[in-house]
Amino acid sequence: MSAPVRIAIYTGSPLMRTLLAGALGSDADCVVLESGLLSDPTAGGNNTSAPASNLRPEVLVCDIEATDTLQQNRAIALRRARNLPSLIFVGGLSSDQEARLTGAGFTTVRRRPDIRSFTTAGGRAPVIDILHALARHGNDTAARTHRPAPVRQPATGETNRSEPTPPSAAPAGASGSPALRKPSAVPPIIVIGASTGGPQAVRRVLEDLPAPLAAPVAIVQHISDGFAEGFVRWLRDTTFRSVEIAQDGTALRADTFVVAPSGLHLVVNYGGIALREGEKEQYQRPSADVLFRTAAAAYGSRVIAILLTGMGRDGADGCRVVQERGGITLVQDEETSVVYGMPRAAAEMGAATEILPLNAIGKRAGVLLERIT
Repeated sequence: MSAPVRIAIYTGSPLMRTLLAGALGSDADCVVLESGLLSDPTAGGNNTSAPASNLRPEVLVCDIEATDTLQQNRAIALRRARNLPSLIFVGGLSSDQEARLTGAGFTTVRRRPDIRSFTTAGGRAPVIDILHALARHGNDTAARTHRPAPVRQPATGETNRSEPTPPSAAPAGASGSPALRKPSAVPPIIVIGASTGGPQAVRRVLEDLPAPLAAPVAIVQHISDGFAEGFVRWLRDTTFRSVEIAQDGTALRADTFVVAPSGLHLVVNYGGIALREGEKEQYQRPSADVLFRTAAAAYGSRVIAILLTGMGRDGADGCRVVQERGGITLVQDEETSVVYGMPRAAAEMGAATEILPLNAIGKRAGVLLERIT
């Protein structure tokens, strides 16, 4: 990781100040330059637990109780005074409070995690990742607030067309459905499949892709039920991309990123997606094979498929279909894979257009994207 991120911590209670400052300050990837109480009138000034130095905090971290309006108001006032990228933990966070704090300028708003998770490096890692992302990207929240509009008529299953047929604004025919036309230029799409070791790998690829990106990205990450939403929030916070959980009928637009929800296949149609239950493929639902195969059917040669670290062989057959339709497959190499199962299967069956280390995949996809846009 890069140099330790410099933070200032202000909390509503002395206990949380001690716990957060002690836990984050003990991590080699983080330096606590200030810590204080929101009730102290010098908060944000000379109230510091660190020796005086010329260094200044890069990120503000706050912690408040959801039931304490005074703490919330003081935290908002401090954030505005310091004007730093900011993370706030709230005990018992509600959607209304999250909206208020986000509107007040807090870059990232999170329900307070179990403080015991901060006692180990692994437990601190997600928070440290967010702090480094905030230090890199500052107060820019635009990428996290864009939400794509729904498509006019989302398809409900897989398509067998090798060429896409997008919705058109032409008048409806006798059946009441919009008339369809073949596009003169089919836009590209990037699809990503990953399993064991995938979250960090997916994050790296997203960070290395060009910004803004001239294509939508659809992602299948094998993950336990109930954890997809947290994975999406973590990706959004650490990459500052417009990452969302896929919803049935979601439009696919350039520079948007959708992640398959737990337990449902992500099916790509031209311009949009559909979610369906269906049988598991390669013991997986969602399955990278389903995503890759349907993307190839809908977008033809305009597909860039990326297969990352993972156990098993999900995605390998999908890579072959992408190649058969003229698309490109980028497969992670053995050295940088946590588990060289899925990538190996694709490589051994000749379904890898290129085999690359993780730190080269996003950049290579960006170069290839320029060639086909």
